[in-house]
Amino acid sequence: MALYFTDVFSGSADWIVTDPHAQGTIVKASQGTGYVNPKYEYQYSLAKTNGRLLGLYHYAGGNDPVAEATYFLDHIRGKVGEAVLAAALELAPYNIRVNSVHSGVVETPMIKQNDNSDEVKAFAKTIPLQRIAKPEDVSQMVAFLASDEADYSTGSEFIVDGGLTAK
Repeated sequence: MALYFTDVFSGSADWIVTDPHAQGTIVKASQGTGYVNPKYEYQYSLAKTNGRLLGLYHYAGGNDPVAEATYFLDHIRGKVGEAVLAAALELAPYNIRVNSVHSGVVETPMIKQNDNSDEVKAFAKTIPLQRIAKPEDVSQMVAFLASDEADYSTGSEFIVDGGLTAK
């Protein structure tokens, strides 16, 4: 089953958010560490009111990835989970499972690109497991959720952040 989504930003007209051909709307919420789409709350609400599957995204500005992720999450925190739950309910009758994996900071080339190793080490000390996630920490969770062992899990959020959220 294919789903059609519209991708909207501050310059998008309302008719794009409510496009009758779309089952979902993905709204640009933020960019970098200094821009929040002034229409994202309105666009998100309009899409939700019109029964769309929901998504939010951050446009990376090429700055410190930890700061950008924090900036994005700070501005969408109240909406985390709504998109997954909506998709899970819509797709369950087709035996399609929808879950989300929320990772903390992951050790990737992007995290190392700005010679910010001191900042990353300092941040790691704030994580209960005292380290930044490795890509395989997240991929193992995703592999489990895609496996038959998780065939009764849908509409759930799985956090892979070394205990930071529980802190």
